[in-house]
Amino acid sequence: MKLPAPHLQLIRAALGDAGALEEFRRSHPDWRTLPYLWTRLLPAVGEQHSLRDNEGAVLATLRGTIAGELDRIDTVTQATLSLLEGAGLAPVLLKGQAMRPYYPDPVTRPMGDFDLLLSFESLREASTLLTGQGWKADHAIPQAAHVRHANSYTHPSGVSLDLHWYALESCRWAHVDAALWRGRRGRRLLPSHNFTHVCLHGFLSGWSGVWVVDAARILGQEQLDWSEVLEEARRRRMLPILSRCLAWLKDHFGLPVPQVDSPRLDAFCWCKLNYHNFLARALLPWLEYRRAGGGGLPGFLTYLRQRWELPGRRHLLAEARRRWLRQPAARSSQPQPVGSLDDVREFWSRPSAQEAQDLIHPFHNDAGWAEAVVREIMTPAVLAHSPARALEIGCGMGRVMIPVSRHCAEVIGIDISPQMVEHSRTFLRDHPHIRVLLGDGSQLPIPDRSVQLVYSVICFQHIPDRAVIQSYLREAYRVLSSGGLVRAQTLHTAASPPVSQSYAGNGYTYDSLSSFAADFSQAGFSIVESQEQGPYLWVTGRKV
Repeated sequence: MKLPAPHLQLIRAALGDAGALEEFRRSHPDWRTLPYLWTRLLPAVGEQHSLRDNEGAVLATLRGTIAGELDRIDTVTQATLSLLEGAGLAPVLLKGQAMRPYYPDPVTRPMGDFDLLLSFESLREASTLLTGQGWKADHAIPQAAHVRHANSYTHPSGVSLDLHWYALESCRWAHVDAALWRGRRGRRLLPSHNFTHVCLHGFLSGWSGVWVVDAARILGQEQLDWSEVLEEARRRRMLPILSRCLAWLKDHFGLPVPQVDSPRLDAFCWCKLNYHNFLARALLPWLEYRRAGGGGLPGFLTYLRQRWELPGRRHLLAEARRRWLRQPAARSSQPQPVGSLDDVREFWSRPSAQEAQDLIHPFHNDAGWAEAVVREIMTPAVLAHSPARALEIGCGMGRVMIPVSRHCAEVIGIDISPQMVEHSRTFLRDHPHIRVLLGDGSQLPIPDRSVQLVYSVICFQHIPDRAVIQSYLREAYRVLSSGGLVRAQTLHTAASPPVSQSYAGNGYTYDSLSSFAADFSQAGFSIVESQEQGPYLWVTGRKV
């Protein structure tokens, strides 16, 4: 796992290293501009160190937001456990909720959702119970257990649940979790099993670094049976990955873990650790299928069709190519937005409601994606402003507006597509404090000085003319009250994001972050924060 040096410093600071905190402060003096994933470590940093006044102010705002998130998640978690256990099912807590006993101050351990483990045989009954309470499933229950490891569900309140029938995505075969079930303590895993799960899941996918703090908390409060830790990794055929994870934890953070002889990487573990490699992406589906006990080619093709949720085998080749090249799902029947605002309006007026969601973001058609986007919008600087009324430019159906509304009393959306506005009426029917208006692509149909926050995401990259973007920024200045904030995102010219043209758009692209920020300044805003995150440019401005 390769992380930037400042990110490693922040993780060390969360573990109590004062020197690492000073190094981090030198490169990042203003914590209001930190990437979202890094901010999830700040509560642990604040628990370990005395903070400066400006840092403490950011942390206080962040803690309030996290506390609100945790209250909602905890309420829904307890109700869900009571529902499932009342039906005779026996869920096990995973990830964040499983770590709660190790954090006396719950806010120190942020969560975006919660995870439960059930047997596959219980899944259909559990799903029926959840949907009967208003939960929405992101996928149908698969015909075969090994096709996926979990289903995502969204509660009416917006809380997300990942319901697992396998504890780890990489380990999907019969009886692989048998030791977890035998050794569990009520709703929780044995400490050795929990530690193994934290390390394997975190090392492969935990880019925030919170999992490192989790591992350290377990080590500091438990006497682990290391033979059971290693045996659990062997049962999962993941010992080569765990050995490298332990070495990384020891080398970078000095955690008290044993030296484990590093077994030779088999093909599967090599692919998991090198997923950026084309060959690894091409081989991994076959290796997953074989590890799950699959047989020959016909069964493999059926496995792929079910895993990728395709209507028939004839779609396999195109889908395999798309995934191996890391391209998004494309809908060839849809025209591409080109040329003018009229073209853009026509493009976004054609899709059905489901197609619109697929086009907005082809990889994550679930509430979790919208939640992640909102965390990029509602930075500590924005949260500290406490906007009562927010406006979204280019809101589409309104998916992002729902989680934004938890921070504002009212949210208004503007979109140039009549079809999107019509879709929003159905999509937002349970949210009376959110409304969507039809715009003309140049002006905002909102009175002067009437909102405290204007934001835009995945919109400017579709606008073909820079002058239109500049007009929107001037309009944002007009409708904002004094001191109000605007925060917007677009793509830059050098970007080559793994997204389709329908997502990236054919709009104007900026050649630098400074040129994007210059348009905010030209509209009258003072720049509060600006970030370049991979292919994305983000700027926040304040009306002065």
